[in-house]
Amino acid sequence: MSTLLCNMEIDRQGDLCETCRNIDLDALLKEDGMYQAQPVLYQPLAPISVKASSSCPLCEFFLSMLKDEERAGADAVYLFMVTRSQPATEETWKNHDERRKQRCFFVQTSPDLTGPGPEWQEWETPERPRCDLERPRVNYSKLPDMPVFIEHERVDYEPLRGWCKKIRALETARTAKLQGLKGVDDGALPVNVIDCHTREIVPVQAPCEYFTLSYVWGATTVAPESSSGSSLPSRLPTTVEDAITVVKQLGYRYLWVDRYCLDQSNKAQFQTQLNQMGDIYRNGVAGIIAAAGGDSDYGLPGVSTRARTRQPRVRIGNYVLWSNMMDPRTVVRRSKWMTRAWTYQEGIFTANWFAFTDEQVFFQKSDNSTMANRERLWKVSCEMFPNGGMGVEANCPLLRMSDNNMWSSEGYIHLKLEAYTSRSITYPSDAVNGMLGLLKRCGNGPYPMNHYFGVPILGPLLNHRISMARDTTRSWTLTKAFVVGLCWTSENTGLRRLEFPSWSWAGWKTSYARPSHGTLCDGITLADDFKLSVQTKQGLVDWEVMCYAKSWGLDEDTSLLPRELYIEAPTITVTICQDPRSMASDWASAATGHASILKSMGWCAMFSDADCDVLVKVNLVDAETVSKLTTLGSMTLKGVILRREFIFALLVLETNEAAIRVGSLTLVDYFVRWKTDVQHHNVQASEYWNNSGRISHMHCPECKQRAFQSIIPSETTEVTRVQ
Repeated sequence: MSTLLCNMEIDRQGDLCETCRNIDLDALLKEDGMYQAQPVLYQPLAPISVKASSSCPLCEFFLSMLKDEERAGADAVYLFMVTRSQPATEETWKNHDERRKQRCFFVQTSPDLTGPGPEWQEWETPERPRCDLERPRVNYSKLPDMPVFIEHERVDYEPLRGWCKKIRALETARTAKLQGLKGVDDGALPVNVIDCHTREIVPVQAPCEYFTLSYVWGATTVAPESSSGSSLPSRLPTTVEDAITVVKQLGYRYLWVDRYCLDQSNKAQFQTQLNQMGDIYRNGVAGIIAAAGGDSDYGLPGVSTRARTRQPRVRIGNYVLWSNMMDPRTVVRRSKWMTRAWTYQEGIFTANWFAFTDEQVFFQKSDNSTMANRERLWKVSCEMFPNGGMGVEANCPLLRMSDNNMWSSEGYIHLKLEAYTSRSITYPSDAVNGMLGLLKRCGNGPYPMNHYFGVPILGPLLNHRISMARDTTRSWTLTKAFVVGLCWTSENTGLRRLEFPSWSWAGWKTSYARPSHGTLCDGITLADDFKLSVQTKQGLVDWEVMCYAKSWGLDEDTSLLPRELYIEAPTITVTICQDPRSMASDWASAATGHASILKSMGWCAMFSDADCDVLVKVNLVDAETVSKLTTLGSMTLKGVILRREFIFALLVLETNEAAIRVGSLTLVDYFVRWKTDVQHHNVQASEYWNNSGRISHMHCPECKQRAFQSIIPSETTEVTRVQ
């Protein structure tokens, strides 16, 4: 206990400023027994003015609650509102997190740092207190009770060892349950692991207990050395060295690190291991997550050379005030690690996390399948709350990254692709490799492979078809399943990745948007004369025939596969321009017309005839095409129709060599301006929400049919070579 006291501010009540001396801590922190049915009782006090340059220990403590973006320089004056938090009764505690059981209060700042102003009452009132859930809470204890603080110089390994014991007990129970069951496959093991005691890279001969490391490589100051034979290099990135220390401190021996355990000189084995990433991470005891820093030399804070953020605390008279610090879930969510594409599938497949942040170690068990209800209380823990109690999982950044039973829905891969492509990747050639584990997890289905250059190839989404009472016996050909995967769109525009074809999401530095729900569930009906071919040594052959003639694996070397698609399908000529309704007065004052969407549609395809003008919203993926459109005002592209019902067409830009996919057209959002007076009586108005907010939508069957008829008559069937 004396050590703890030496690491905090000893009684400094005599050093308090006049404002803080007038704060009655006994009144503020008195436990008056007013336990309510709600878990927290708020009692806002008057605002406290604090100077940024104050040397008062209590002022300094309050200032430590500020976020970086709230700091306004040494001359700033901040206004703090102290909000009392009181625990509920024992009975109402039971279903609430451990943090709420603490005796604590909140310290908040006014949005206007220059003074309370008229906005203060709108911001915080006794009747309607506002709580910034991302701000640290202030816990307090009264002597002789003393809390156990987080030591900023070193990690407390005891809670981590406790979590490992529980993990081991659950795994033992799971193994015993599965014994005797036939057909149970735990998946592949890594080929090599690091022996942390001998610092040798050793082959895995049988199932063993190993940890995995998930970290950001970044731009380190010293390039990591290559391993010499079976020995690790003498100089390792600090994060890797620290991970070895952690494994030994926890009483284990083996660690898997991609840079040293994947033999890139053995190309076949390397591709196979990339394909098995999901198994490698899932079968580890736990994953060590480097959720601090932006490169591999940052280290794991509190393990060796890098100290952690000091926990704010102060003793005033008989009271010890100490900060809960930032919620570790928030810290992980804001980390560089959370922005990287490679770490996405690593996070999904790791069943148990030890996330090392700049403040403390955060633990999460993602898999509930082997846990009884009474065991789930510790599944989200940290050093400060080692027995769990980190609250509901809705706030957990790792919640949607767990390997759960949602994979039974084949279409779930599209949701994962949306999240994966929103992250950054250093080497464009890794765009598909970073998803191989997730693609494998989808299951191979009835086809010889389940992706082609990253485009998922899935059968009818049976779960959706059952739930919607649709025909569950319908089967898709391999070609139809692949064409469904080609019906992706993008959330934004970006530049090309020349390592991949333009028709694949991997060919663009953009965020993927999955095909429509109807397309995924119902499939598509291809035109009778639709053909999909590729160029091989035998000449131009049917794509599906080529696929069935090969022995496929997810670890296939894509550089050996035909990347150009020869699509024989109906095509249309499309003029692309900006939605003129917000610019041209004759469009804005149109006497008659119906829009499926009332707001501006951005870039549109325009079709005109004697009766009407039709605008159809298009989705553009190519930033260079958008730049040209902005300069020229309009462009002519070719539309290759993949889906006839409701229309889905690839928009391609033809060059001397081949065509490049630059976007797509779907008959969903459109506007029809009639050139003669028409009366439609079946128009229905509705509203829906999307990522952009509330959208007003109109449905007019006559106008939609007219839009459809404006597109189809202009089509011709020809072969388009898309690279």
